[in-house]
Amino acid sequence: MIPTLYSRDPHIYVKPRRTSSAAFAETMEEILNYNVDELKLKDSIQRAIGDSVPSGFGWIECGYHP
Repeated sequence: MIPTLYSRDPHIYVKPRRTSSAAFAETMEEILNYNVDELKLKDSIQRAIGDSVPSGFGWIECGYHP
């Protein structure tokens, strides 16, 4: 079931609202996609999918702890 629902790694796209913030949006996209890899969200997402099968809910808690 998990391969059907989650077949590829997530990729975050950032679209700027104004053309003046295009450079910021590009940088933010790179940072967010780097963090998806660094935080190993793939494993968390797959576990949440597995949890959601019997209960209907799958939770992922993300945070920053310096």
